Amino acid sequence: MNNSMRYFCYHFKKNIIVLVVMLIFGLLITGLGIHRQFNIWDHISDEDVIRHSFHLSVLPSCMAWMCAVLAPLEFAGFTNKRNIDTWFAFPLERWKLALIHMTNGLVYMLIVYSASAVCGFIVLNKYRIECHLDMSDYWKAVVPVFLIGICFYGVCLFAFVVANNIFDGLVFMGIYTFIPTFISQVFTYCLRHEKTFSSGLLEMLFDCVSKPQSDMTREYRRELYGEIERFTFENSYSVIGEWFWIVLGVSALAGVVFIFMRKKAEKTGGISDSLFGYRTLIPLLSALYLLFASSVTFSFWRGIITGLIVFIAYVIFRRGVRLKIPDMIVIGLSFILAMVPFDYIHELKYIVRFFI
Repeated sequence: MNNSMRYFCYHFKKNIIVLVVMLIFGLLITGLGIHRQFNIWDHISDEDVIRHSFHLSVLPSCMAWMCAVLAPLEFAGFTNKRNIDTWFAFPLERWKLALIHMTNGLVYMLIVYSASAVCGFIVLNKYRIECHLDMSDYWKAVVPVFLIGICFYGVCLFAFVVANNIFDGLVFMGIYTFIPTFISQVFTYCLRHEKTFSSGLLEMLFDCVSKPQSDMTREYRRELYGEIERFTFENSYSVIGEWFWIVLGVSALAGVVFIFMRKKAEKTGGISDSLFGYRTLIPLLSALYLLFASSVTFSFWRGIITGLIVFIAYVIFRRGVRLKIPDMIVIGLSFILAMVPFDYIHELKYIVRFFI
């Protein structure tokens, strides 16, 4: 057995308690949340009638929180200066070390998610005859959720590895998770009505269960409402489709290895000055905020508040008030542009529509 396999087995067994806790939690939220039963008063029969509701959304919920937990757990040790000699003087190449930690998280996810999916199947199968459930459609939701979840896991890992400390890593994970949604809202508003800009991996996780759940319960819906409640996806053309975000998620996994191989040991636990961190995210978030908060009226106080928010963001980034010239330029521009009474989105909308 070579050093890589020895370290993988050691790391897997070392964190086995984490796997056990996640497994218990995953089984609980799936077993208790995938089906609910309630009584309603039927005025015609003058008695209580049992109704069932099924929630396959617990599957992407399970996958999402696992990604958010495992990403920092797998790489938190590399943000601690006390471990720097152990981690970076280890008899393994950097890229192998990164792959082992990434793979260990994926194995944990596979174990917990598989057990949770089987648990959900067992729970729903009890109502298969009573509620006319088509259980074959259940697995059509399970597999895509796991595959999209791997991409989302890659994004969470990339966001955390970019940081040099745990706090910044968690902040980056939150920003990287939701920033595609903000961007999509801006661009979708600028597009023609028949076109859309797909939101991102997190939204895709939950979209994976919509159609299968509708198909699985179609007979039960017919029994309740007298007709099939059909679920239809929007037929509009997506300018940036789902495959873009999937490729981006897979690229993030490769980016984890690339970034980790080039991390400098002396920066561990310090300021996260990567190009993929605050240096890019603060100006980007400032621009998005200006687009959402634009107004047709002049407001000095809006400029003050915007400039103050950006200033606080840079203080968190620099761990103090000793800001650099690029930081002050972004703060100044945010302050000025927030006061200007231009409706940016409406102006941008017609420019973008000219080309798309």
